Amino acid sequence: MHYVGSIIRESFQDPTLLDSLPIVSEREAAPAGVQQHMVTVVIPEEQVDFAISAIQRSLDLTQPVSARLSNGIEDVVIYPQNVFRFPKKDHESRQWAVSFGEALGISRRQLEFITA
Repeated sequence: MHYVGSIIRESFQDPTLLDSLPIVSEREAAPAGVQQHMVTVVIPEEQVDFAISAIQRSLDLTQPVSARLSNGIEDVVIYPQNVFRFPKKDHESRQWAVSFGEALGISRRQLEFITA
């Protein structure tokens, strides 16, 4: 089973890490006038622990950022300071992950992808 992830390229201290992950799509967006690149990656299950660790180490500590991976059964929310792994249907754990992001200063709107 593969994990599909959504990551904003500008969330990384060194965005070249994304080039080492299997990117399936990349699109530009400009929320609130800020240019961003939304990258979708697909990571094989046997590489997901390594990928989570690499993503977490590479996220920019100077701004409130996150990344998300899911295989349809498990969701993974990655912050520079913490990683939340929980069953997709575990709404209480999902709320903990969202609350953690809000405490970092990430807007509820930006965290909506976690509640999907």
